[in-house]
Amino acid sequence: MTLEKNDRQYYYNLSKGFEGELLFDTYIEKLTCDCLILNDLLLSQNNQTFQIDSLLILPNTIHIFEIKNYEGEYYFESNRFFKKDHKEISNPLIQLQRTETLLRQWLIKYNFSTPIQSSVVFINTGFTLYQAPLDKPLILPTQLNQFIKSLNPGQFKIYKIKISPINYSTSIFSNIPYKCFRLIITMIYKKVLNAILVHRFPLVQLDIGQTLFVQNVIATKK
Repeated sequence: MTLEKNDRQYYYNLSKGFEGELLFDTYIEKLTCDCLILNDLLLSQNNQTFQIDSLLILPNTIHIFEIKNYEGEYYFESNRFFKKDHKEISNPLIQLQRTETLLRQWLIKYNFSTPIQSSVVFINTGFTLYQAPLDKPLILPTQLNQFIKSLNPGQFKIYKIKISPINYSTSIFSNIPYKCFRLIITMIYKKVLNAILVHRFPLVQLDIGQTLFVQNVIATKK
């Protein structure tokens, strides 16, 4: 099947983005501190849906990572991003701010007030940003290793939990209405957040594919 030019570009962008997220995983998996990692998180707040590439939950801070797998030469000017040929691109900082605002509202709804730190991560080593601002939450490829090290203070034990994204169509809940499925997932995320941020449980590293198993793990810790 031959795709139209716009469809080919859309598919390329999706593939490139996915490759970037996988590459970021290889960095984030180096963490040895107590943490929870959630990838490709999709939530809804105030009738607005928002997606988070990677969410890192530490005992005292939540980190949002917007992953960009851009390649080539870009520059930053007047709070806007441009390719070297002066073509303006969508500003990832605007997207990041929207995500942070909605996540904060979502957390407040469930009585969490944990501080949020958000960053745009440029993951591709072939990416260059001229005039990169020092006062913006940007992590460049040359800064990533040092950033990961800064999250590893050294005094924590090695405990992690990683929950794989749960696909509605292939999960054990595919026979229930999608709205109910989303409610179940939201309740699980709330339990996990409560376990880490309130009770500070040392959660072991897990790769979970079934929602009920997550519930059982959290219940066991209480």
